Parts: sequence; structure tokens; C-alpha cells
Amino acid sequence: IFSSAVNYVSWQIADSPADKSYPYGRVQAEALAGLFQGCFIGVSACALLAEAGRRYIAGAQLESSSLGIAVMAFSLGLSIYHSRNLKRAADESGSTIMRSETLHYLTDVLSNLGVLVALGLVSYTRNVTWDLGIAAITAVYIVSEAWKILAASASELLDKGMTLQEHKDLEGLINNFDSAVIGFHDLRTRKAGSKYFIDVHVELKDSLTFRQ
Repeated sequence: IFSSAVNYVSWQIADSPADKSYPYGRVQAEALAGLFQGCFIGVSACALLAEAGRRYIAGAQLESSSLGIAVMAFSLGLSIYHSRNLKRAADESGSTIMRSETLHYLTDVLSNLGVLVALGLVSYTRNVTWDLGIAAITAVYIVSEAWKILAASASELLDKGMTLQEHKDLEGLINNFDSAVIGFHDLRTRKAGSKYFIDVHVELKDSLTFRQ
């Protein structure tokens, strides 16, 4: 809830209009939120891994596994529903915040599945090692997903440009825009949140008048 609340506030900031102080807007707030999200999820996963290790050493046992199965099944259904809506919103907006929030809930879906499998195996075998082992695997997976969020957010803050394919498509648009365009140079791009910033020097036929 806390992580999603940070994303919500960051979305509001990023969506605010440009002004004299921020002529390009505040879209980088999305990347900052992504950094927070990645760190938050990563630290949570490390805490889960440490707790699994502690419980393994202490020889902890599960209680009320049937209640745990019921709760996780309900949680899984909600996570699937919510992650589908988030993915749709992320695809439509291209937002870094929405992508990181989608990854957040997709990891919840997989984590919930892992928990259900673990609880089922523990109930069947009476061996708590299944729970601890799957917890460790889940934690490693979540760390890898958190790293992806951190890498994407850092790329935006460092003004990474479009992909090679996107650049090729953009070059084709420039070259075919008008017969008066004979070339271009100094094409630069960067992505911030759900927006792309592009600047380019276009070369025109020297037979054109200034007004043309």
C-alpha cells in the first residue's frame, strides 16, 4: 500500500503541466518513483530471504496452513485481476510508474502461487522445508525483477535514447515527411516517463524561399 501510494503521488507530480521553472514538465518524477519501487521491492525480498534462513535454522513449524491456503487463494485472485488492469494501463500510457507497478503485482501473483504450492506440499508431507525453499526461490525472483525496475528507471534519469529500431522508424518518418527534406543530422532522443523528447536538424533544398 505504501509503495503504491508513492507511485500515485509521483504520477500526479509527473502529470502536472510544464511551467517556467520546469519547462519540460516533471515527468522524471516517474523515474524517481521507479527507483524507489525497485529499492523497496528488493529490500523486501532480501528480508524474506533472511527470514526463510532464520526459520530454517530455528526449525520453525507452520500453523493453520488451511487458513493460509484460503487467504492466499483469495489474494491470488485479486492480484491477477489488479495486475491485468495495470498492464492494460501501462501499455496504453507507456508510463514507467505503471510498468513498475505492473511488475510489482505480477511478482505478487507468482509469489502467491508459490505460497499456495508450498502450503499444499507442507500440508501433504508435513515437511516445512518446502515452505522455506520456495520462499528463497521467490525472493531471488523478486530481486531480479526489482533490478529490472532499477535499471529502467536509471536509464531514464540518464536520458537514454530510443531503441535502434525506433530510431530507424523515426529516420524513415523524417526522410519521407516531405519532398523538400533532403537530409538531416544531429538527431537526439530521450524518454521521460510516458513522453519522448526529440530534436533534429533538418536539411532542405536550397532552391526554396525562406517562407517556403
